Amino acid sequence: MSRTTRTATYANLIIRFGKDEYLLDYLDNIVLPAFEPGLRRTYGKKTSYFFHDVKIDFVECKEDPSLSTHIVFGSFVKNTYLSIPQQYDNKEGLIEVDSEVQSSPSAFFVVTLRNHKLIYMPETIHAPDLTSFQATLQNFLSATRKRWITDQYLSDPKYGKRKELERSIPQPEVDIVALPSKESIALFVRQFDVIDHIQFQILKPNAEDFRSNVWRQFIEDVVDDLEADSAVLHTKKKDGFDKDKAQHQIRDATSGGNQRVVLQGYDEMGNKIKGDNESIKFTSHLYDVPSERRELASTLTKVFFGLIIAGTLRVDRGRDRYLDHPQVLKSFGDD
Repeated sequence: MSRTTRTATYANLIIRFGKDEYLLDYLDNIVLPAFEPGLRRTYGKKTSYFFHDVKIDFVECKEDPSLSTHIVFGSFVKNTYLSIPQQYDNKEGLIEVDSEVQSSPSAFFVVTLRNHKLIYMPETIHAPDLTSFQATLQNFLSATRKRWITDQYLSDPKYGKRKELERSIPQPEVDIVALPSKESIALFVRQFDVIDHIQFQILKPNAEDFRSNVWRQFIEDVVDDLEADSAVLHTKKKDGFDKDKAQHQIRDATSGGNQRVVLQGYDEMGNKIKGDNESIKFTSHLYDVPSERRELASTLTKVFFGLIIAGTLRVDRGRDRYLDHPQVLKSFGDD
């Protein structure tokens, strides 16, 4: 990777297994194996997605040791073939051709295991986006779950054991929600003359504590009681919300990456505007990008630490539960 300028996005990575189990509950058996080589998600006849050169490292935060974390890092690749229907020749003009060229754009990613956040940085133009990353990880987690259940069954193939394992190990669900900053929210809100509709979708988070006001706590309680995957709150005001108050609520709701938000309204010319978490996501620029991948992962993680310490991003410090897997963390991704 050449030394150049890249843009990084930050997101909450939510991995759930049913109601009460999360990323760390199946870290060694299902989650980490989903990043191992050999797995591919196909899309159509010519496109596939996969993870490449995935490693684990530990990054220390001297300014705030509670942020120090193990990380999983590597490349997410989209391998495809581009059709070339015609080419231009100086003498003959446009010429019909029937050829293809392979293209493999990629993005570099870092997953922080302490607080399950995702740092995502395109390495090339046309790099796969977060939606593709989410769909691929969902696919791979389902595959490694199935493989682990099969391994457990074959180790002691009793009648009914496979069905029992399938019931006890729920299908994984993945959500990736981009994180905003106060400034990125304000920048988008300034495009509105009137905001007349705000929708909040509350997702079931990873096992963590996060900020809640009264109405959101009520919805969270309903979600838990009904074992729902999410809940939606629609708010409308014909003459428009106070933009400062709307901005505050959006910031409070989305800062942890456990809620999706949709804004609708009009600009000064009366044109309709609509945006979501993607519209308000925070991005940072990394200059003189390191060519060595472990150095790059460490650099991105330390930039992330700095954004948390500065208050630009609101992120829970997370927990030490991932340290219950020392052997896996030591051996996974070793050269």
